[in-house]
Amino acid sequence: MAENKLYDMGMLYVRRGEYDKALPCLDALLEQNPNADDILSARGIVYFVTGNYESALQDFTQLIAIKPDKAHAYFNRGMVLRRLSKHDEAIADFTKAVELKPDYAEAYCDRGLTMMSTERHEEAIQDFAKASQISPKIPKYYFYNAIAHAKSGKIEKAQALHGQEYMLRMAAKAQQ
Repeated sequence: MAENKLYDMGMLYVRRGEYDKALPCLDALLEQNPNADDILSARGIVYFVTGNYESALQDFTQLIAIKPDKAHAYFNRGMVLRRLSKHDEAIADFTKAVELKPDYAEAYCDRGLTMMSTERHEEAIQDFAKASQISPKIPKYYFYNAIAHAKSGKIEKAQALHGQEYMLRMAAKAQQ
């Protein structure tokens, strides 16, 4: 019973962004059950958003060891690796995430961003196109694709993509 209350409190703090309060709850829960995948994931995210990348990397690596079929674990570790400028490792994790979950638009997008960081613009273009194919109403996928096209010297295509991104943003504003 106390474990459930601690879990509820910890997750509430995470949702509220009160990470300094969430961390002791998550730590206590992991002391009781070191392989609790949902708690490892939550703590890894807390570490990531608070800039403790090495601890986040440890949690997501442990999570992958426990649940190697979880696409979000690879995605989250890829985010940490990208932040640590370990681009090839990040690309490998984003790739694994989309292998496990082929409709994971955000993983395609973040792999594309990582590709752009390493001047692999053509591959980035493919990833952004795939992300926008999966989720055609997300403006940022068109925006990033426009940048990748511009960096590849494809200015007309970049302008067209920017136009699509702009129209999606305006449509979203009109619905608010």
